Amino acid sequence: MELKINTLIKSISQMRNALFLAAVIIFGNFMIMSAAAGAEVNVSLSKQSDQLAADFCADPAFDTQPCPILPTDIAQFDASFIYRFVGPESQRPFDQFSWQSFIAMTWPLTANGVALPYGQAAHPAKGDVPRWQRLVNRDQLITGEGGVSPFARAEGFCGAGDSPSTSLPPKPADTLLLYAFHQATGDVLVDQGGNYVLYETRLNDVAAGYIRDSQLASFTGRSRRAETGNEISFPMQDPNKQDPGKNADGSGDISGKEIAGGDRQVLKNVEGHRVGPGATLLKFAWRVLSPGDNPAQFLTRNARLFVPARDSVSGNRFCRDVVVGMIGMHLVQRVVSGNGDRWIWSTFEHVANAPLAANARRPNSFIAKKLFPDGCFAQTGQEPGILQTGNEKNIANLQRFNLFGMAGGINIPLEQAKNRPSPNPDTIMMKTKITGVAATTGAGTMPAVAGSGGETVNQGVVRPALWAEHAPYAVDQTGQAIAPSQIVRCWRVFEGTDKTNTLWHQALAGSVWDNYFLVGTQWIGNGGGAPFGVGEVPRFLSNVALESFIQHQETGTCLGCHSTARSDAGQLSNFTFVLAPAN
Repeated sequence: MELKINTLIKSISQMRNALFLAAVIIFGNFMIMSAAAGAEVNVSLSKQSDQLAADFCADPAFDTQPCPILPTDIAQFDASFIYRFVGPESQRPFDQFSWQSFIAMTWPLTANGVALPYGQAAHPAKGDVPRWQRLVNRDQLITGEGGVSPFARAEGFCGAGDSPSTSLPPKPADTLLLYAFHQATGDVLVDQGGNYVLYETRLNDVAAGYIRDSQLASFTGRSRRAETGNEISFPMQDPNKQDPGKNADGSGDISGKEIAGGDRQVLKNVEGHRVGPGATLLKFAWRVLSPGDNPAQFLTRNARLFVPARDSVSGNRFCRDVVVGMIGMHLVQRVVSGNGDRWIWSTFEHVANAPLAANARRPNSFIAKKLFPDGCFAQTGQEPGILQTGNEKNIANLQRFNLFGMAGGINIPLEQAKNRPSPNPDTIMMKTKITGVAATTGAGTMPAVAGSGGETVNQGVVRPALWAEHAPYAVDQTGQAIAPSQIVRCWRVFEGTDKTNTLWHQALAGSVWDNYFLVGTQWIGNGGGAPFGVGEVPRFLSNVALESFIQHQETGTCLGCHSTARSDAGQLSNFTFVLAPAN
């Protein structure tokens, strides 16, 4: 009798697994299924589906609104629970972790490290310095084989002021120094103002301290490490177990909580031990704001541009003071629980970056020989949609996308359109930022859609990318303006993440943070292999401001790409390319 029951249970389990696989094939999306589910009939499909202890703050005691406390771990992350498919409730703890980290990292602090009250933080003044700006710039810490970093060259020419190219005062301490304008692929991205998008990378104290202590800041040190074979492994929590900061006003209001040591803080983990966040890496995408932009709709910083002679159309190096707005951020953290030793990857964008592609896919659509055989298509016919903030203020009309423009028109000739099959209505929907309401945006697709200047969508610049000495800065070797890039979003936001974004936008309504959204959180949830990549879930994740031109490729997955990362000495570098700097 016992044998028959076991056989019946096994048959039911196999049938259930087959139904899950069929659902994946039909819908092209992940669902929840545990590798252990076949062996235990009473096991929960998702240990992570429980309600989070805190939605908007890493400290449950202050969960009435978003707060400046960085989360340290994802307690629900169980490495023994293997996910072949992941559902919205499984994703939720990771997305909450991402939002909590993003808000805490961008929260402005006073000069002595005290977090501003929420009302001020939600509408930061010009002089308010965000927490992330206390972190170390990668190029200040790590030098390449040549020994001199781009940051040092930029600081040497532009930092003291009164450079030969223009009369400038010494660079204020809270002003960014920006010079990098190439993506990891070597491509450049031109925004709709005709300016290059700029990039920088920062590391928290834990990551920077590990690099210094391990002598990985120099090429010589990294070469020695590679020769010894001693693996590179960033800390999963702050080894300096400090006491938590006190409330500055003694009232118990989290907005007054002091953050000890700049970017260091501690919380109680599930065992009650005091620990701080582990190694954290951040990469930013900035655009130079034009007179037509509203700075209140961006997280902004004052910045000083440095353009070396090799990148200047005039052949002269120069410096310029500008205001930049954040349009993209990768926030990568190493945590103790589960497979968090392989990092938790969070990526955010400005809501007005780019419209959804007509043939956009769900981020877990992996059953295909080629993801986008003809590339991603821009919407055609009617307008591609309008993104709105929670109070219905229009921030992205047809002319105001950061990375997509309508000046050249996107309608194709009727004879071309009528010869193409009509797309599934599900592929021509565009959701507004917080309501989740879908709006149809016309019919018809095309492999290459003309934008302003005749450029095609999601195509890199093929002409030499040089700088003019005055805005708009993007020009070729003849001094002619390079047409703005035409970028569309190839991947939809995962439905679970979309719901979490809705909750956060409701909580952040009216704040500057309301103009940003979580594109997704990626983590290692299974053993990998075809078609599961390195085990990352959701399967695909990319940021249109940081990986503009490889969204449609198999490499358009953050953790999958970074699993191959090596230092410039050739050693595997623990999922990060920061140890392979440019000279």
